[in-house]
Amino acid sequence: MARVTYGALVTELRGSVGGTVFQSNAYGFTAKNTPNMSKPNSLAQNVVKNAVFRCTQRWATLDPAFQANWDSYATAFPQYAKHNTSSRLSGYAVFLKRNMIAEIFGGFALDNPDIIVTGNASFTPVLQVGGGILTLTFNPSPGLLGIDSFISMSSPCAPNAPIRVNQLRLVIGSAFGSGAVNLDSQYLAVFGRLPVVGEKVLIKFQNVGDTTGAVYAAQLYTVLVTSL
Repeated sequence: MARVTYGALVTELRGSVGGTVFQSNAYGFTAKNTPNMSKPNSLAQNVVKNAVFRCTQRWATLDPAFQANWDSYATAFPQYAKHNTSSRLSGYAVFLKRNMIAEIFGGFALDNPDIIVTGNASFTPVLQVGGGILTLTFNPSPGLLGIDSFISMSSPCAPNAPIRVNQLRLVIGSAFGSGAVNLDSQYLAVFGRLPVVGEKVLIKFQNVGDTTGAVYAAQLYTVLVTSL
């Protein structure tokens, strides 16, 4: 920081020019460099950035025949950009979309997609608690439909209390092949206690194709906890 003395022609400077800030304070007029401040990434932002890095690196080393299969899949089953529904995703973009979800939620990456039709599920989730055990049952089973489900849940709350989507936390990384899972240890690790009978929980299923590049819209369910 430097002190500035003005003359007859220039009596005052304020503001920032070329990375230098001119201001006045108790010591007179001063000039100093603009501080280079950066906001650190949040944990969630770092998770996404790391997923992008791993997926782009994976694509770079992928067998060209597999890359061609992703292009074929993207042509056979078009997916579109989130903010531009007229923009069709390339095979590379579909690869990133499907595998980034798997990376973020702790699933398995898919290198070579099957070019077949798979359908999303409409679940009927039932959440039951008893004897220190928390069980989530949902039909149909994802495995029967060729999809992989990543399940996020909210903390328990009273039936009339509001639940926001940003309160959801990942509880189980993958529910492929099963229509019923015990979640007591995972739920306790995230929220510190199990729900009790009569409370409600918001559950989100994020589904992707197990052997295909399909990515489905997330499904949200508000479920009242019942007795096991």
